[in-house]
Amino acid sequence: QKEKTVDDIQKWTFVDEVGYGFPGEAMSLRFIFGASYSVNKNLYLRAQLGYIWGGYSKYLNGSTLETDMGFITLPLEVGYKIVTENSFPGGIIPFAGIGFNLGVSAKAEYKDEYELDGVKGKMGVEARAGLRLVLGGFVVTGSYYFPLNSKQEIFFGEDAYPEISIGFGF
Repeated sequence: QKEKTVDDIQKWTFVDEVGYGFPGEAMSLRFIFGASYSVNKNLYLRAQLGYIWGGYSKYLNGSTLETDMGFITLPLEVGYKIVTENSFPGGIIPFAGIGFNLGVSAKAEYKDEYELDGVKGKMGVEARAGLRLVLGGFVVTGSYYFPLNSKQEIFFGEDAYPEISIGFGF
């Protein structure tokens, strides 16, 4: 069997991802899409753009505090594909990256609705490390996010948090 050369590799691939995360006491839904560029047979670079919705519900002093927050996100990553080369690709992809989250909305309802301080207009920065499981063109990802600044700790917390996601393209 002939070894694949760099010219045989599809350089650009469309990728998308829908994730469910657990930052602090909250939960988040992450919708992102973008492109992956193959540097060589295994190494890739990826840039995506997306939206994160997050919120939590907490019982305080006889009332419920409900939050609703939104972020535009720009995740960048590098990964290494360890996948089969047959007609049904399968394998694993370890990866790491950095993400920038711009707060675009933040509201809370606790007796009266009000804007949350410290999220809207602030840029949060996070690191991400994880592993993708490839089954055909379908991808299941498990990852951890690590906040790198405290600009949005009201939502993302001070500690690392996990996320599970599904998507297409690798």
